[in-house]
Amino acid sequence: MARRAPVTSWSTLSHRDQHEFVDLCVQLLQDTFVGRITEPSDEQVVLLGEFREDLFAVVNAQTNGRKIDTPVDFRLIHRAHK
Repeated sequence: MARRAPVTSWSTLSHRDQHEFVDLCVQLLQDTFVGRITEPSDEQVVLLGEFREDLFAVVNAQTNGRKIDTPVDFRLIHRAHK
């Protein structure tokens, strides 16, 4: 996911910058969503649908809370492990 997010081309970033960016993305996801999923609260994670084509998939979800609903789309690529 992190490779697809930067405005600049991933290949132009140094290895150090790539690693730092991935670490920051992981931290953002953990801070934003893990607590919503693992801790009891009034919020719900609702799966809205999915789309699959060859090796690609998109899962549409939404977190529903007391104050705000947040749409979340997960884009996935299947890669075989060697």
